[in-house]
Amino acid sequence: MVWVMASVLLWTVTVAVLAGGGNLQPYPQRTVMTDFNMTKYLGEWNEILRLPNVHEESYSCMQDVFSLAPDGTTKVLSHAYNVSNHAYDFLEGVATEPEPGRFDITYSGETVWSSSYWVLATNYDAYAVLWGSLLEGDAPMPLAWVLSRQKTLGEEYGTEVNQVLRNNGLQRSQFEGVDQTNCPEVTTADN
Repeated sequence: MVWVMASVLLWTVTVAVLAGGGNLQPYPQRTVMTDFNMTKYLGEWNEILRLPNVHEESYSCMQDVFSLAPDGTTKVLSHAYNVSNHAYDFLEGVATEPEPGRFDITYSGETVWSSSYWVLATNYDAYAVLWGSLLEGDAPMPLAWVLSRQKTLGEEYGTEVNQVLRNNGLQRSQFEGVDQTNCPEVTTADN
């Protein structure tokens, strides 16, 4: 999920476009989960499905870990296996909730950048469906992800996830699977 946002030249589409306001909206209205609770969302999330995009095509074994830091901020540690260079890439950030149903993550490193995620649905225990968008030049690129607490999405949640997608003008057939099998061991100084 976060790796698509790593290109410094890409900018997130304004809140008005994503939330359906104004004449700039390039996609159907999205229904966000206005009662989203970040505390319940804390923990590990594995990317299971995504709308295809060139910024994530070389990545598998993608995972984000949300945790509450002692200072009260929500930390995000992300890793993804780059199949091109056979190594994990890592990101560290802080999540904030600027409005109901949306969280932003500000990442630090060589450059500081932020990305926004709209929560279309989550049951907190098994799945989450997120929406985002990027501008490349003048053309907005839709982004969406289906996440799971496990390395796969349980069959019992398929109907529910498909309904969330349909309710937001998306079809599961538009998505590609993210390989979460045979993932190399994650080794960092923090392990």
